[in-house]
Amino acid sequence: SISVSGAGAVDYSLDYTARTGTENPSIDINGDGSTDASYSGILQPGQTATVSASNVPTGSHTATVSLDDGKVDTDLSFTERTATKNPSIDINDDGTADASYDGVLMDGETVTRSLPDIESGSQTAQVATGHKVGVEAGSTITTTTEDPTLDIDGDGMAEAEYLGKLNEGESQTVQIDQFDSSVSNATVGTQSGAVDVAIGYTERTVTEDAGVIINGQPVRMSGTLSQDDTTTLMANQSWLQSGQNNVTVVAGDGDTGTDAPAPTVDVDYQHELTTRRAVTFQDEAFSERYNISRTYLSSRESATLTIPHAQNIISLRSLEVRVGQSGSWTQIPASARTMQGTELQIDIAELTGGTVPKGTTVEVRSVGSKVDVHNGAVTVLDATSVGTDLDSRVRLDSWASDAYISVGNTSQPQQLHYGVNESYSAEGDYAELSTRHAQRVHFPEATAGSEVGVRTAPVQLSPVNGTIRASVPEQQTNATSPAFTVAPGQRSGESFTVEYLGATEGSWYGVYEVDTTKRFDRVQGREPMTVPKDNIDSVIRVKTASAPTANPDGASTIFGAADQGNLVGLVALFGSIAMLFVIGRRPKRSRNVVDSLAASAGAAAGQLPRVGGIVEDGVTSSIEALGDAIVTLGENTILTSAVGAAALVAAIQSGYIDIGPELGAMLAVTGLAIGSLVFLQRIGEFTTARWIAIVGVLGVLALQWLGEGDLLTALVNSDAFVLVVVIAGFAVIQLVREYRANNSPDDDQPQVNIIARRSGGNRGSDD
Repeated sequence: SISVSGAGAVDYSLDYTARTGTENPSIDINGDGSTDASYSGILQPGQTATVSASNVPTGSHTATVSLDDGKVDTDLSFTERTATKNPSIDINDDGTADASYDGVLMDGETVTRSLPDIESGSQTAQVATGHKVGVEAGSTITTTTEDPTLDIDGDGMAEAEYLGKLNEGESQTVQIDQFDSSVSNATVGTQSGAVDVAIGYTERTVTEDAGVIINGQPVRMSGTLSQDDTTTLMANQSWLQSGQNNVTVVAGDGDTGTDAPAPTVDVDYQHELTTRRAVTFQDEAFSERYNISRTYLSSRESATLTIPHAQNIISLRSLEVRVGQSGSWTQIPASARTMQGTELQIDIAELTGGTVPKGTTVEVRSVGSKVDVHNGAVTVLDATSVGTDLDSRVRLDSWASDAYISVGNTSQPQQLHYGVNESYSAEGDYAELSTRHAQRVHFPEATAGSEVGVRTAPVQLSPVNGTIRASVPEQQTNATSPAFTVAPGQRSGESFTVEYLGATEGSWYGVYEVDTTKRFDRVQGREPMTVPKDNIDSVIRVKTASAPTANPDGASTIFGAADQGNLVGLVALFGSIAMLFVIGRRPKRSRNVVDSLAASAGAAAGQLPRVGGIVEDGVTSSIEALGDAIVTLGENTILTSAVGAAALVAAIQSGYIDIGPELGAMLAVTGLAIGSLVFLQRIGEFTTARWIAIVGVLGVLALQWLGEGDLLTALVNSDAFVLVVVIAGFAVIQLVREYRANNSPDDDQPQVNIIARRSGGNRGSDD
């Protein structure tokens, strides 16, 4: 660039010399589309660059030169190199390679291969390769023994032999069926080579009076058993017992010498079943199911059934029995079942009346609920039997600070779960309840190896929207008056419902804040009670409540107010406030009415004997002052609106009228709309777009934060949202027009407005 300064004109001329260069040249030698050599940069005229290309195949090629800019001359040169590719060698000239190498050997490179089992003598090697290769051969002489045999008794027949070759150091063991320990000489033979022989034998004792002892009852044979001889012994069925049976094998009579080997015997033991059993087992993601069928082939005085549930079963969801393969399934009573950890034992005899008759078929089905653990592992030490409130104990084998147990698959998933009798400081234990997932029990202060009991409280907590956290103070709760605390989850102020599962039909129950005795709600029987927020710094308790009076909670509608006797009072209250607005719109006429009423009242008071003259003036002035104050109040729209809002809030807080949070949010939006309209008009800043924008922002905040439900989401998902979008678009367009009008370039120019008017008698007037 050129910069010229100073006064007057200037002449100038520019000269330049054009230079060319070559930028980023590259070359493809073999025409495969990829670069074989390249140079990054610019080569000035006269400059050269030498680059190398490796592994260029032999043959004719067409080179292609590429560059970003300029011209280039290319000089190609190469150095021929030779190599050996895939060499192999055939020793015995059978046409098959005995050794080979897959790959390329450059000049000077070597590779070594071993050739086993080469016959002795002169051998001719055949070498195959794609180029020249040198071969050096070396050998190591080894001796092998082929087909060794052993003749022990000198009859010319081998009692032991091995067909094959034995290399130096190798050995083989051959079994001889019959052997005379007095033999001192043996004949060894081989096809080639030499062999060493080591002979060993094991002394055996003839088995005599062999038998078994079944549960203390012996049954034995009489006599001896030679090698490979067998005999059959029959026992008594009555010797068998339920459960474990002990069988002891007896071989010999114990009179063998101290240096003799102990007699041995093979036993094939079997007995017929006294019961026939069929077991079906299903291991599911959150359940473990057993279906067991047992048929008793003989009468039994006592009979038990054991179901070994896994160590992650926290409770039994169902346990049913059917006797005789007919009838309906019934729950097994508590007197006929016991739990040892996670192992279930059932007294079958009690289910059949004390004795199990012959031919009886008993079917049992059991469903256990597994613990669903996130980021940890647990072992259930004590499981809860079916039909009882959850009261289990678990060991946290591995546990992280964010680990939790999901209890959605337990026998009481809806009830509030909590930890008891912890082996650690448990101030931070809590249950997380959400509209998006099942209940989760957290033990954030536990570590690997900690133990904790898990119980349920007879209450069901259900957040209306979002998530809450609940804990149970173990020392303050009981079955008839459960207590708990709540804390916010992801967002503070969420409402939730409480349902007392131990409620009696017809009785009244309430949910109370313990510290202040404030009652949030009350219901009759087992019905949900509403708590409006979750950030309560107090223990919450469910307990019996008194029945409601004629007007316990106010009226939620006009018809409800009429039923409860509030309609006249509400009409009088809000009718008076409405009259303030009417009086304020007609202040002059209203003051005339007040003066007239004051004069009439004063005249009436003046008729009183002896004090009439004194009272008349006082009554007149008092009524005039009060009336003037009322008219002045009515003239101030903002102040009158504030009085109306205060009256409404007082009526709601006192229970004179009851509205839900959603209706309250909607009334708040309406109030904000009216209030902002009056305010903008009062200050002279009202425009339609500005008012819609203010109402929109305040309305979003009111719908989202004042209502218990997510009213904003409900509005977005409704058909009315289209109308809201249209109104918002109109407001944006109006705001843009207003901005452009207020920021027009003509705003700074003087403007003259000429208004033509007609005058009654002076047409020449120009004012």
